[in-house]
Amino acid sequence: MCGLRRGMVLNGGNKWKDLEHFEEVRRREYGNADIKIEHLEDQSLVAVQGPYAAEALQKLFKTDLQRVSFMQFFKEKVEAGINAELTAYRTGYTGEDGFEVSMPSAAAVPFVEFLLSEGVTPAGLAARDALRLEAGLCLHGHDISEDISPVEAQLQWTIRKQNQKIPFIGYEALQKIKAVP
Repeated sequence: MCGLRRGMVLNGGNKWKDLEHFEEVRRREYGNADIKIEHLEDQSLVAVQGPYAAEALQKLFKTDLQRVSFMQFFKEKVEAGINAELTAYRTGYTGEDGFEVSMPSAAAVPFVEFLLSEGVTPAGLAARDALRLEAGLCLHGHDISEDISPVEAQLQWTIRKQNQKIPFIGYEALQKIKAVP
């Protein structure tokens, strides 16, 4: 076993359906290969978004956050009263620059207390949703769902452009939608 690990954060409303789907694909495509899909219950995710996100977080990390590009991530053991390995993803999923930080749930309270001590203002889901709408990003269940295709949600930019002939999940359904004038 090579010990290679990859992580994924799923939309909370769909996580069980998505996990079931991933497990089905794993069985069908990889059979008895040493591939394991885990749902980690003991992890928390805190999003730190906005123009000062990197500045606020930099005091915790040795990694230079200015060098972490969009859609990159890193793991680092953080002391400063948190004493845990944190994984920081620079995804800016609100349309603002920012990081989503995953950690053992036991570290979440000290992590948030650190942010508050640095003057970071907490915001709820309504603020996140407003930012996403301003940036033209979809809200699941409103702009996209099982009943609203990526084409109808104006997400064709997310669909593979190279090797269009190589099928992917939903390929046939997408071809039918694209064929309708």
